[in-house]
Amino acid sequence: MNTPHLRSLFIIICSTSLLMGCSKVGDLVSNTGEFVSKTGEIIGGKKKEQPEAEALKAPEVPKIEMPKIPEVIKIQEAKAATAKIQVSATKNLSQSRIQITVIQLKSGGKFLSSRLSDLESDVESTLGSDFINKQSISLKRGESKEINLEIDSSTKTLGAFASFQELNQTIWRTGVQLPKATNASYSIQINVDRKLISATKK
Repeated sequence: MNTPHLRSLFIIICSTSLLMGCSKVGDLVSNTGEFVSKTGEIIGGKKKEQPEAEALKAPEVPKIEMPKIPEVIKIQEAKAATAKIQVSATKNLSQSRIQITVIQLKSGGKFLSSRLSDLESDVESTLGSDFINKQSISLKRGESKEINLEIDSSTKTLGAFASFQELNQTIWRTGVQLPKATNASYSIQINVDRKLISATKK
């Protein structure tokens, strides 16, 4: 066979093979839309669509139950005890006018052992730590007056003395015990008759 003819035949065969190979590659490109190398790697073409990322959800915040605030209970303040004292001088009073002194005491011991002159002179110094406070009024024969006192929380005895001019055969002091109590209201009657003073708690 002539050598030039063999060369021409060889070239034709090679060209045909190449055309057939390109046809297969073209089919691959037309089906997928991508260019593929001989090794199978994607070297170009359409970008593959990626699945949409799921929306990020904020983590649920657990509900925190706030502790119940206890209701403020108003505590009613204890009120001091009071005493309404009716002081009367009868028409039989031995003198035309007399002074009566009412004393709040922690204890009645010193009051019962004191002299009238000392109490009239300085009742606070005479009674010392037993003394809390005092209130004095002056009455004429047949006159009556009312005293309203706020009783101190330390008061246990309410004492009273009358300033008689003549002490012979007189009862010039008296007293009543007051139980310790708040919000209490006492009613006390003090009478001065002839030469004596007396007190009763109603």
